[in-house]
Amino acid sequence: MEWAQWLFLESLAALGTLLFLVNYALLVYWRRRGRGRPLLIALALTPLLLIAQDWIATPRERAVAVLRSIEHELPLAQVAALEAALAQDFAADPMDRTDFVAYARRGLESVRIVQLSKPQLKVEESSADSFVVRAAYTAVVELADIPPRPVRSTWRITFVRRGERWLIGRIELPVVAGTPIRNWAQLQSGR
Repeated sequence: MEWAQWLFLESLAALGTLLFLVNYALLVYWRRRGRGRPLLIALALTPLLLIAQDWIATPRERAVAVLRSIEHELPLAQVAALEAALAQDFAADPMDRTDFVAYARRGLESVRIVQLSKPQLKVEESSADSFVVRAAYTAVVELADIPPRPVRSTWRITFVRRGERWLIGRIELPVVAGTPIRNWAQLQSGR
């Protein structure tokens, strides 16, 4: 089911390729058999499928839209996009929105993110007003006198609808390099 959602709602290149191949096969069928109705139906459905893909946003696409600007700013040691993406009632126990933004600023003063990979996102739960994704990142990080090294982390992020916008409502403690983090201070200290 996940592959069908990806094909029909998330990947324009995959859907375009599939539609081209189907229409080409039906064109060949029409030329050989003289039956054009299947081709006409497919040609009529093609723009509808492409328009539907453009209009329907999946939870994964919403998450990517929110996370993209944050991912761009973190290597620049900036948190404005993170702050803008957090809901007013954001929680990262025991921190609220203000505390978490300050925590991120302090962390970026001691840890430099050299490179951040695009996340592998998996939607775990979804409802009309919220959804949860598991985001797996690989970041090349530099600590004080330690040379840059890749660090893998997995984050569980809850997105909530606030008006017409999707914002981050909760971030749970991540798993870093295969080890569950027990508290936020442990993550910031790098231990």
